[in-house]
Amino acid sequence: MRAFLRQLAASAGWRLDWSELNRQLNINASYHNLATAETGELIKVLEPVVVKM
Repeated sequence: MRAFLRQLAASAGWRLDWSELNRQLNINASYHNLATAETGELIKVLEPVVVKM
């Protein structure tokens, strides 16, 4: 999945820096998203990962 997302992001001019992902915050945000379908927490957690090239 990460390889696909890396290629997709690169073709759009973005880089994904997975070292910026906080594991526990990602897990919490994912559970919250599954329970509520709200994406706000996931967006906050993933913002530092996405870097403009």
